[in-house]
Amino acid sequence: MRLGFNDKDMEKVAKRAQKAGWTITVSGNNHFKWRSPDGKTMLVSSRSGSYSAWKNFRADLRRAGFDA
Repeated sequence: MRLGFNDKDMEKVAKRAQKAGWTITVSGNNHFKWRSPDGKTMLVSSRSGSYSAWKNFRADLRRAGFDA
């Protein structure tokens, strides 16, 4: 089942995160709320097309405890 991300790489990371215990929900306006198993929360747009935005989000995930 697709989560709704425009980017295939983001979709793959999202599925891996869910298997690791993360919860991903739609928060409105094409944004997704990622909640780690220990309660850390971050928002990401499903339409972010820039490489630097993707790179920054992956770094945020690593800081929250998930190696994207």
